[in-house]
Amino acid sequence: MEIPRIDTSKPEKYADLLQKFGTADFRNIVQRNIEKDFIERTAALLSVAQMSSVFRRIGGLNTVMERSANGGVIAQYPIEGGVGDTGRDTVNGPLIPKQITLDRANVTYNIMHEAIMEASTVGGRSLAEDDSISEGVEQLGSKMDNHYITELDGHDFAANGFAASATWNSTGDVFADINKAISNIITNSAINPNSKSDSWFTVIAPIQVREALEKITIVDGLKIGLSELIRQRLGAQIVYSRAPFTLDSDVTPWPIVDKAIVIPTKDRHVGKFYTFDGGALPSIFTTVTENGKRVSTNSWMKFAVTPSEADGSLTENRRIGVITSVA
Repeated sequence: MEIPRIDTSKPEKYADLLQKFGTADFRNIVQRNIEKDFIERTAALLSVAQMSSVFRRIGGLNTVMERSANGGVIAQYPIEGGVGDTGRDTVNGPLIPKQITLDRANVTYNIMHEAIMEASTVGGRSLAEDDSISEGVEQLGSKMDNHYITELDGHDFAANGFAASATWNSTGDVFADINKAISNIITNSAINPNSKSDSWFTVIAPIQVREALEKITIVDGLKIGLSELIRQRLGAQIVYSRAPFTLDSDVTPWPIVDKAIVIPTKDRHVGKFYTFDGGALPSIFTTVTENGKRVSTNSWMKFAVTPSEADGSLTENRRIGVITSVA
């Protein structure tokens, strides 16, 4: 993409543009790109999605996710017939395509002239600007989680899910419920039941049940937190989710307040979180106003659940389980 330039010997021709957008040298451009990248990556690090699923950066806004189903992958042994015999089953199952189009995310903040003048040693930015960037990171991370958890919850496999016998903060058996969910997922999918490792599964739990999951219990004469016991014995990490502490109304109700979602950790057969890695789209805008400056950064991203194994279903995934009525 060609970068527009102006003739600096005739600044009067561009007075209106300079008044509105200000000027930028190469250092400013690099700094803004670093800020944009920092916002996007740090928001991902703060999100439940980063701890639970696979992220994939792509060079465009559109891609196709495929899954072989109904005989698209065949393993045979032993093969009958002589050496070189070709009279065997052939791979003739369909590829199930799923079109993915990234959605735009935006973080915008305003800084007053007085705040811009505040001394700072952080990259030449004011402390107020650093605070705005940090708040933008937290809000974007929450938006990512809202989208991510909603997609998981909307594509769970019915046979994996069940209602807890009681809420986890009362008399519910948290360990038994999570163990049952993991067993259901293994039974109903192609996950190797013997591939257990640390953080093999992820339990995305509402913050409402944190007290129960962090309760100290005694096992074999030793005191241990329940979440740590679940990680050691079941290979499941616990991550918490809650609605962001903002006045935004579009993130309420939060997708999980009384249910927990169980998935294998960073399993590409659950889904992928796609982000845009290209440079052909304008993503950073700085506007000078009478009160200060307005900075707006754009990112493109989307989480997509993988078409389900065996049947290629686009509406449910055999590796997602939901435990309801936990709170």
